[in-house]
Amino acid sequence: LAEDASVAAPTRLEALRALTSRRPRLTVAAFAFLLEQLRPPSEPLAQLGAARVLGQAHLAEPQVEPLLKALRQSSLLAPSTTLPALLKVEGENVELVYGYLGESVRKGWRPTEAEWSKVVHWLPEKLRPYADSLAAFIKQQKEGEAKRLAEFEPLLSGGDAFRGRSVFFSQKTACGTCHRVGSEGGRIGPDLTKVGAIRSGRDLLESILLPSSTFAQGYEPWSVITKDGRELDGILARQDADAIVLRDASGAETLLPRDQIKQLLAAKTALAAFFAKK
Repeated sequence: LAEDASVAAPTRLEALRALTSRRPRLTVAAFAFLLEQLRPPSEPLAQLGAARVLGQAHLAEPQVEPLLKALRQSSLLAPSTTLPALLKVEGENVELVYGYLGESVRKGWRPTEAEWSKVVHWLPEKLRPYADSLAAFIKQQKEGEAKRLAEFEPLLSGGDAFRGRSVFFSQKTACGTCHRVGSEGGRIGPDLTKVGAIRSGRDLLESILLPSSTFAQGYEPWSVITKDGRELDGILARQDADAIVLRDASGAETLLPRDQIKQLLAAKTALAAFFAKK
């Protein structure tokens, strides 16, 4: 299914998602298909689904540069999605990957402490000084978050609901991919139909600009490390005494028996934050 070009793209993606956790080396055909899914006019969920498959892969040396080029061209995908694969890169490609991560930080990506610690541990000694300067930049930007909120607060007055609707459901922002308003949108994130009646304008502004600051009840993100070394993230869609079902930002669900789970931790990054801020 994964290799069959006559099969529908969502089915091929699901097949690759299942395969890559066990066979992380991607064939030439599979890699080309995933790159195609990363680019418009692919739907946002297809782009995110492909990025998540690539994030679980072990990239061959010739695959690194084309992937970075595709990620740079995407207005939706942040490095968090593909970071596990990028941090397995070795040799001359390390500098290319670090260049992409640095650019992403300057465009608004805010890695968690755990993510940044992995980046620093992965870097060769000669690049550590550059990581120190970038860490200082990240700290400065986080300290300026209150200032950023104040800068956008005047926009809470007035506005055009029809223009706002077009932005919300556009492919560039992809808000409607996860969130529902009325009868339209996705069901991955909280339903926002009546959010204006229960949340203040300041709360809404903070949720848009700083999506990891607070989480709606029932939509808290979790990170899972399995005993065979896989790293997954998402919300707990369902659970019982024997297993949990983790739903990621693309809507895909993974059943994980509890006896295969090494760690289950509350994450600090909202699923929405896996999309890049540009």
